[in-house]
Amino acid sequence: MELIGILRLVFLVLAGIIFVALVRQVQTTTKLKGLTSIGIGCVLIFLNMIVGSLFHSNLFSDDAVMKWLVPFGFYSGYVGQTVGLLVLLYGVYFLIRSMAPLTSEHYSSLVERSIVGVYLIQDGVFRFVNPHFAEIFGYERDELIGKPFDDLVAPESKELVSGNIQRRILGEVDSLHYEFTGLKKNGERLMVEVYGNRTTYENHAAIHGTLLDTTERREAFDKLKTSNELITEILENTADTFFSLDQHWSFTYLNPSTEKYLAAVGLNRKELLGKNIWKKFPFLFNTAGYNDLYRSMYEKVPMELVQHFEPMDKWFEIRAFPTQSGITVHLRDITEQVQSERLQSAMYRISELTISNVELTECFSVIHHIVGELMNATNFYIALHDESTHVVSFPYFVDEVDPPPTPKQFGKGLTEFVLRTGEPLLAPPDKFNELVASGEVESIGAPSLDWLGVPLKTGDKTFGIACVQSYSEQHRYGEKEKEILIFISQHIARFIQQKSDEERFHAIWENSAAGMRLTDKDGTIMMVNPAFCAMAKLPEEQLVGKKFSVTYLPQYAMETENDYRKNFETETVPARLPGELRLWNGDSVAVEVQHSFIHYGANQKMLLTIFQDVTEQKKLEEQLLHAQKMESIGTLAGGIAHDFNNVLSMVLSAAEVMKMKAGDPTQVKHYADIVSRAAERGAGIARQLLLFARSEKTSMKPMHLSEIISEVDKLLQHSMPKTISIKTEIAAGEDLMMGDADQLHQAVLNLALNARDAVAELSPGKILISVKEISSAEIRKHVPECKNGNYIAVSVSDNGKGIDMTLLPRIFEPFFSTKERGKGTGLGLSIVHGIVKSHDGYIHVESVKGKGSTFTLFIPLLQERATNKPTTSKTIQAPSPPLSAGTRTHRSNVAAAPTILVADDEEMLRAMLKEILQNEGWNVITAVDGIDAVEQYRAQWEGIDLVISDIGMPRMGGEEAFQEMRRINPAAKVIFATGFVDGAVKKEMEHKGVNGIVNKPFRFEEIIAVTKSVLLG
Repeated sequence: MELIGILRLVFLVLAGIIFVALVRQVQTTTKLKGLTSIGIGCVLIFLNMIVGSLFHSNLFSDDAVMKWLVPFGFYSGYVGQTVGLLVLLYGVYFLIRSMAPLTSEHYSSLVERSIVGVYLIQDGVFRFVNPHFAEIFGYERDELIGKPFDDLVAPESKELVSGNIQRRILGEVDSLHYEFTGLKKNGERLMVEVYGNRTTYENHAAIHGTLLDTTERREAFDKLKTSNELITEILENTADTFFSLDQHWSFTYLNPSTEKYLAAVGLNRKELLGKNIWKKFPFLFNTAGYNDLYRSMYEKVPMELVQHFEPMDKWFEIRAFPTQSGITVHLRDITEQVQSERLQSAMYRISELTISNVELTECFSVIHHIVGELMNATNFYIALHDESTHVVSFPYFVDEVDPPPTPKQFGKGLTEFVLRTGEPLLAPPDKFNELVASGEVESIGAPSLDWLGVPLKTGDKTFGIACVQSYSEQHRYGEKEKEILIFISQHIARFIQQKSDEERFHAIWENSAAGMRLTDKDGTIMMVNPAFCAMAKLPEEQLVGKKFSVTYLPQYAMETENDYRKNFETETVPARLPGELRLWNGDSVAVEVQHSFIHYGANQKMLLTIFQDVTEQKKLEEQLLHAQKMESIGTLAGGIAHDFNNVLSMVLSAAEVMKMKAGDPTQVKHYADIVSRAAERGAGIARQLLLFARSEKTSMKPMHLSEIISEVDKLLQHSMPKTISIKTEIAAGEDLMMGDADQLHQAVLNLALNARDAVAELSPGKILISVKEISSAEIRKHVPECKNGNYIAVSVSDNGKGIDMTLLPRIFEPFFSTKERGKGTGLGLSIVHGIVKSHDGYIHVESVKGKGSTFTLFIPLLQERATNKPTTSKTIQAPSPPLSAGTRTHRSNVAAAPTILVADDEEMLRAMLKEILQNEGWNVITAVDGIDAVEQYRAQWEGIDLVISDIGMPRMGGEEAFQEMRRINPAAKVIFATGFVDGAVKKEMEHKGVNGIVNKPFRFEEIIAVTKSVLLG
């Protein structure tokens, strides 16, 4: 029995060796492994039971060897049975696992909750789908089990999907990743991206994998592609390769970047034009690119793939876009990218960011995560350089030691070193110390163990850097990390630039003040900006996708659409033209329109139309034209003389009478007053003409209109021929109003002079000037738009020849006149009209041919009536002493008379003004121009109390002299004298500190009053 014990031990050892060998050799299926293990386990148990029974018999001897062997053999039998039982259970585990591959708790939970579709196809039908897969296609999960996969594939993709499944079932390939067009339960189409691997299910070949719905991503990609084509035309300058093929597979276009690849096979792009791609590149036959290009050409679907070209030993990412005449192909060299699966994934994810709607700063966090998957990037930042301001900013900064820095001026840190050199830099401690010692960089922030920065570039221009740094010996950087970051930086730079370009374009498009509209060949609106929507008074959703004529009145729609198509085909749309938009709601908008055709793709174009609203500009042009007409008044000396001759005739007549009455002081004074008033009114006419030409605002004061009428009457009585009878009737009990005396005087005088001309040939001619109070209700009989209130009516009537009814609408136009040539400028009534409007009044005309005319001015009365009439001027007595004690601290004699410096280049006016001021008891010194005035002021400024200066003088004008005097004495007091100054200049002078402004010719009462006011001020 010793032999049996030995055999049993040998058997146990051999059984174990055989079991292990069989399990390692059986690699086909989990089910076969299980069955094999169960068989071996059963054999072990059975044999050990047989051998064990022998040990329990009485066949053993009692010698010493057997005493040792028997117990060992007994226990080894139990051990053998235990091993057999374990092997059997091991087989049962594999058998259960093979029979229920999809019910494992861990795997089932993962699949059931997956956000991607998971499927198993065998024998052409679905054996398993997860809930999300069924949801993608609009089915219930149970509906798909046993359903042919072909039912979920669109007709145009059935051949592709069936072929790919068959290739994997036959073992030609193990796995495939591609896109196809799917078909939902409701018939809708969708784009899906599928990953599938060959497997074995229940001893039969099957396909299992995942599926993603890429419809939205594809639509976003297509939209971005179209937008980029419309916005940019950079194919000739891009580093990427583009070429176009017609429907006969002949080259129609190759961009310059193709040259660098064609040179490798001894070709150039010029000799390829018009040549067939398959004849020139026969090695492309029977490749994935060949099949996909055919599908893109004839099924008119975009495609993309990765293809290796053996002659060039290059990997290219190929995108084909169908066009009306063929396809356009974009090639991008991704040789280095393909060398690393992780780098390929990083590029793809960064590219997805480009078409996302996520803000640029938010995308940097995703980029950081992507870089972190390729290398240690715990500390990562992106810096951008603005060349215009030389400021370096850090839009993204994550560091475990340093806080995020604020934007700073360009300095000498490692960041600036890379920006300055445009080269990658790996700076371990020895390299960093070397750069510091050479003065190239300065130490900024916490010292890092390794610092790695690479430039972000557009072409040869460096606009930023991407950087990682390490503070730990466990994470050191070398050339591998440097190459990875260099590669990733290219995509980061392109991503930043494209995002920036998109944001720049959208900013321009959205914020442009001009309305912009993009239309296709049929006139369909493709894009509009907010300014156009505001101009068209329609929201964007009611414009995009509609014909451009939707913004016009319906009666113009058909005509404009027909013209548009013709002009679009021939490209005969004017580049620039003025026009008027008659909007759908009846409004009219004056516009200046610019057209330009945008060409893209092989044979695509759209029309960009820019509308500049020039409504306000047109108004300004009309105002400018009106102002230019008014400026021409200065050249109409002959005509203006007609109005001034009346004033001059009064002056001359009064002067002649003064000669005759020289011995009678009373009469001389009387006629001298007439000369003075006539001169003042002549000056008023000149001021009014300047005022009218320059659109100066009036200066309103409370006044009684009857006083103006009385003055006009006095002037007319002395200037009218004796054949003309002038009568004045003032029936207004209350005539207090706000007005400008000179302007109203001029208005009534102009009407009276027109009446004089109308009755000049009659004998007797009659002129009646009347003043009465009138209500707004009565005025509305003639002027419906009259506002409520009480008015004063001034009428000038004559019995002259009257005005033709056809001419009445034009009589207030500038330069229009019913008089003979040379007898008037036609400005009189235009001026009257402007004066009345400036007083918020109205004018009414009644005229009968051959019977005379009546012009009536309606001027609003003051609401608060005064019981006493205000005086037109107020005399201010000279002070005694002239200045109060203590007013001037630099004088020794504070009671002395004030000293005034008069500066004017007109000798007679200067002498006259000096005499008048001296008559008031003031000391006067004079200067002939601005330089003389400044020199005298500098020499004796402490003794000069006031300067009265003309504005326009030779060598140095009054304003410049004023500035010089203020530098000498900041408290200098100055009064300017001028023939005319408009409101804006007057306000500016007052803002600069000018104390007063008086008009020429002087009214001595006015200049004395202003002088006293300033001296006392």
